[in-house]
Amino acid sequence: RTHIFALGPESGRLRVVSLDRGYAQWDRLVRRLRAGLTSGGNTAPDLEALGKILLGSFTQELARAQRLLVLPDSILHIIPFAALRVSKSGKEPGYVSSWLPVHVGLSMTISRELAKRRPAQATTRRVVALGDPDYGPASGAVQQFSLRSFSRDAESLPPLPGTRREVEQIARVMGDDAETWLGADASEERVKSLRGEVRVLHLAGHGLLNDQHPLDSAIALTRPQPNATGEDGFLQVWEVFEQVLVDADLVVLSACDTALGKDLGSEGIVGLSRAFQVAGARSVLVSLWP
Repeated sequence: RTHIFALGPESGRLRVVSLDRGYAQWDRLVRRLRAGLTSGGNTAPDLEALGKILLGSFTQELARAQRLLVLPDSILHIIPFAALRVSKSGKEPGYVSSWLPVHVGLSMTISRELAKRRPAQATTRRVVALGDPDYGPASGAVQQFSLRSFSRDAESLPPLPGTRREVEQIARVMGDDAETWLGADASEERVKSLRGEVRVLHLAGHGLLNDQHPLDSAIALTRPQPNATGEDGFLQVWEVFEQVLVDADLVVLSACDTALGKDLGSEGIVGLSRAFQVAGARSVLVSLWP
């Protein structure tokens, strides 16, 4: 069985809806949805079905709410809640995120801690963006990851020129508030050197997922020259936990599979998203797919 606990805008009013649906049923539905999303298939029926199951009983609360905070459990962590489709006031189903902002939390514990950190107002507009890392020649160093976004037998990472355009566009929008690092300068050392306030940190590169050891999952930044000492270019989850410090409203991980990791049940997913929240980000924008 599944139990949905909903606390609406009315203070203290908790509703509980119980469903005759266990893990095996969720597993089939969620995996079918994810297969469609990653292959470009028609996912509208599954997004609508999930929207009806998970949110259909709470449309009145949603209509009065200013935002939706979802604290999912188990396999539900890999559902794109913002893309679920729900009928509002008898109209055709529409995306939940077209009604109101959608926030997905790893757990109530972490959500409470992040709320405590939020400043009354932003004290900086500084935006730091890294993109188009220099991945260099084949090295075999990526074999430790399950490379979902390209060939599994790859020995090196293909360049991502689109991420250069992405960062340059951010710089055009933000003007003097933007600090950009491209190519060889988009390095692991740059991220670890951040100690002051950063309003937004944007990292654009390859996301590498280690299914078995989520602390080894990484954002791939510039690879060092052969025989170089120091960092290896993979900003891994364990390094973010231990060596990265940001005071940011938002960290954007513009890379493959950055929302994925290992499921710890009621405490959510261990992966890059949790690591950057521990490092000081109040919100993290991540991807559930390649």
